[in-house]
Amino acid sequence: MQRMQETEEQRARRLQRDREAMRLKRANETPEKRQARLIREREAKRIKRRLEKIDPALRTQIEHDPAAMAALTADMSLFQFPCPMPVPSMDNGLFMKLPLLDQATGREGTAGL
Repeated sequence: MQRMQETEEQRARRLQRDREAMRLKRANETPEKRQARLIREREAKRIKRRLEKIDPALRTQIEHDPAAMAALTADMSLFQFPCPMPVPSMDNGLFMKLPLLDQATGREGTAGL
């Protein structure tokens, strides 16, 4: 509520302060922590892109349900590695609404299958 009442100048100062704090925090990162952060950010972007392609009604339901988001993330990770056996969670109706990405090109396709 407080952010909605701030002026453009106050908003600009707050954003600049936040950027500077993040820059200082990242400057003190260890290489391991940096790598872990980059992996988390990459996964978050991947999930966000996948969510954007889902039916809007289903997307709203998933975005507001932490358990559904966790299930989506776990199910998506199955596509990263070939699986020789059928996986019950792949029969989930949610999968039928997700476009597959080709791991080599990052484009919609066969997802390495």
